Amino acid sequence: MEEAAFDLEGFVDSPDAGLQSCRKADLLAIAQHYGVAVRKAARKQEVREAVLAGLVEFGVIVPLEVLAEEKQGPGDGAAPAPVEGQVEDTVVSPAGEEEGEKGATLKPTLGSLAMPPFSPHSPGAESTCSTASGSLSAARLRLCLARLQMEREASERKDSLEQKRMENESQQMTMELKRMEYEHQIKLRELDLR
Repeated sequence: MEEAAFDLEGFVDSPDAGLQSCRKADLLAIAQHYGVAVRKAARKQEVREAVLAGLVEFGVIVPLEVLAEEKQGPGDGAAPAPVEGQVEDTVVSPAGEEEGEKGATLKPTLGSLAMPPFSPHSPGAESTCSTASGSLSAARLRLCLARLQMEREASERKDSLEQKRMENESQQMTMELKRMEYEHQIKLRELDLR
């Protein structure tokens, strides 16, 4: 049983959302062609989601909702607001388009592109988002490094304070020993004088 060879030029000429049937090697070829950052070691599903997000971000593939909104015109049949607590499928935009309170996001659902639903709480979702968005992963890395730096500095301060405390205790004990020795010598001299 021989599989049909993937035609990258055919995909570039007529891109569609039919990425579901592509092999991982095909998805990596698409990612390389369009300059989408993808880890080769990632699982096929993660690669597919990152490629899809990159294609949407670069405007190669337009989500069905966007096409429907363009046909309806602005203000006609606006999408209902998400219910509080409801998980929404989003594609993160590193360029910062349509920036909201929760960060820069575009609102096409991955399901509208014939992809399985994307849950931000699923395993590997964080790495998918960071792969799809270089600036997001860079920001997360900077945040992680800053936290580690702060923890290291706090640990060093704690160690330094502990060392100073121990030195002070040692000095106090030394002074107490000297005081006791002087008192002992004074008592011995008093006894000698009697």
